[in-house]
Amino acid sequence: MKSISSQYVTFEFESESNIVKASYNPGVIINLDAAKSIVDNRIEVTGGKPHYFFIDFSNIRQVTAEAKKYMQAQDYGLKNILAAAFVADNPIARLIAQIYVKTQKKFDARFFESKEDALMWLKALSSKNNT
Repeated sequence: MKSISSQYVTFEFESESNIVKASYNPGVIINLDAAKSIVDNRIEVTGGKPHYFFIDFSNIRQVTAEAKKYMQAQDYGLKNILAAAFVADNPIARLIAQIYVKTQKKFDARFFESKEDALMWLKALSSKNNT
């Protein structure tokens, strides 16, 4: 497993399942600079290859409008994502996650109540598309 950590997030990439897991640090506020760093780290941990993406939004406190726009752009924040699963354990983080689930994109994205269910869904997609 390959991993990258920053002041905002830790990414873990499981090459066997082709899943990137993102866990944000407590109290994170994502502005445009943070968004660019986060996307760059995700692309780096995967070697620039398409992948499935698990995001735990529980620790995110705020996402600025500029950061949201960047992270919702097909050529930037959504680049190389095959499918995305979101979880969050508090109302603010759930609201932020739901915004990303509803973003127009070229892949399936869903919100889950549990990390286990989210990862099970991504693993099923990954194995289905790798057979």
